Amino acid sequence: MNSVANAFLIAVVVVFKWAVSRGLVKSNPTTGVARQSWKTNGIHTWTVEQIEQFRKHFPIGTKERLALEMMLFLGLRRSDVIRVGAQHIKDGVMSIQTQKTGVHVHIPLSPALKACIDATPLGDEVFLTTSYGKTFLSPVSFSAWFKTQCKKAGLPPECGCHGLRKAGATILANSGASAYELMAMYGWSQSSMAEIYTKESDRKKLAVSTIDLLAKNI
Repeated sequence: MNSVANAFLIAVVVVFKWAVSRGLVKSNPTTGVARQSWKTNGIHTWTVEQIEQFRKHFPIGTKERLALEMMLFLGLRRSDVIRVGAQHIKDGVMSIQTQKTGVHVHIPLSPALKACIDATPLGDEVFLTTSYGKTFLSPVSFSAWFKTQCKKAGLPPECGCHGLRKAGATILANSGASAYELMAMYGWSQSSMAEIYTKESDRKKLAVSTIDLLAKNI
């Protein structure tokens, strides 16, 4: 992505400026190289620090904490996470057909998520319910409720449901998950979405290794 290319250019500029000042090279080949323009998709990806801040504010046993852990560990969209109930879990695996793509996803429950489910009062039909014990009327109403909880935790207004899904995908890609593993986790029917995360991760790793290689040889 262009953001990674710009970060790489900035790092290389610094290295070559140092090399010129030491007389190791005659000129800086990055002089005049323009940074690439780029646009974000407007959806904020939660940082690990923001996830921990939410966890500190809402302990295990609260519905707010369960909502966060379900979105993070199941990778479901808001339209799907509000439908999950005991009927979707068998032998420690959550299975559901996603509404947006119609893909069937099968996600093993992590020990952390299972502990959270076991400690939280659950609805009769679905796990996540309103403060009145009712199912959320729509993904929009759930999203609005979760935004309010984020505000209570002191998080910035850009933190929301989809940003947790992006955070999970980013963490997995940076940990070495393949495009096909991400597709299985997030219910993507095509590899193009998964490759956004894996290629971004690959570029970051290559940029770091390239800078190290350059620094060792000049």
